Amino acid sequence: MALSDSAFKAVLLGIFDAMSSAASGSPKNNEWYAGELAKAIDDQVKTADVLPGIAVAGDTASGGALVGAATSAKGKIE
Repeated sequence: MALSDSAFKAVLLGIFDAMSSAASGSPKNNEWYAGELAKAIDDQVKTADVLPGIAVAGDTASGGALVGAATSAKGKIE
């Protein structure tokens, strides 16, 4: 799945709504808020597909395989 602005926005709105509704009940602190934002960003990035075709310059001077071949297929950020 590609990065989705609308899905990310929905998650963020859920976090903001939880903060707003908690103000009248049991308040949520900045640590909770930061943790929820970090998780939302992490989830968004880790579930996104990385499309092939990214230009990568590489060589085998470090003793490994040429890095460029890794961009020939879809992948994920982990």
